[in-house]
Amino acid sequence: MIKLLREYKKIAKKITKSDIQAGCDDEEITLESLLNFGRIQSKSKLFLGIFSNAGLKYMLNQFHLIEELENLGLTNITSEIETSDSHTHKLYIYSGEPNPSNVICELVAKKGPLHFEKGLLKNYPKVQMNFLQIEWLLLQNPKKRFADDRPRLPGQSYPGLGLGKNLMVLIMILAQNAGLDGIINKPHFFHTAFMFTKKFVFVDPYKQAEIEMLSKDLLKKYSFYHLSWASFFECIVNEKTGSVFHWEPDFLIFPMTKRLLKYFDSKEYKKQVMMYKNDFKYRLDEDKYKQMIEEHNLVRKLE
Repeated sequence: MIKLLREYKKIAKKITKSDIQAGCDDEEITLESLLNFGRIQSKSKLFLGIFSNAGLKYMLNQFHLIEELENLGLTNITSEIETSDSHTHKLYIYSGEPNPSNVICELVAKKGPLHFEKGLLKNYPKVQMNFLQIEWLLLQNPKKRFADDRPRLPGQSYPGLGLGKNLMVLIMILAQNAGLDGIINKPHFFHTAFMFTKKFVFVDPYKQAEIEMLSKDLLKKYSFYHLSWASFFECIVNEKTGSVFHWEPDFLIFPMTKRLLKYFDSKEYKKQVMMYKNDFKYRLDEDKYKQMIEEHNLVRKLE
């Protein structure tokens, strides 16, 4: 990802305001300068106050994403931007005509402050911070079918694009250049959150401890595919309490400022995570899970 980040930063430095805001008459400035201007304007027709629909197509070309999509058999790329809600913007990318059956990317996001529950975070920086909040992200290839080595996960209608890393690097550059403190996401599904934790960390140390122990206790014996469906069907038991694991969406963060990086790498935060780990010891209820995968005709059986 570091190599990709460097490559994308070089490209971003060459992109100007006129490139990403088609029809704008202001003087030409760099993307970095533009993004540092701040918050979304209340009547802005630009996605997150940054780019127009034509500008989005330009950016996809410049970052070689159109080429990547064509390599996947996805052509005639079109897009739509919805900014009727001044706070939350929506972006859709299609392969073909703009209709639901051709959606390959759907992004719902906003910029602004986010206040966490008081008392939840010890020594969390007591200053107002602004984040890029990803409220929904969908990447899919409607022209592809699931393969035996990559079967369907909960919530999936089609296979993914395999371009999640590229999109996240681009979002990171936008957030960084906008002077934001970090990127926030609240995944609906457990497996999505699990994949995000490769780069993100849970704001709540309890949730971080929970997902780390799920990984430690179960991924040595079961595949990610089975762990994902076991969570979905609520077939995971915490032996410490006897309770069934139920996934509750919570905030994940990618910190981008020194104060946040320092906090989530601090002894205090890590100590809390270690303390909460004592609350968990997970096992898979194999009888229940085998029954569920039989009822739902899942392609992989538990061995």
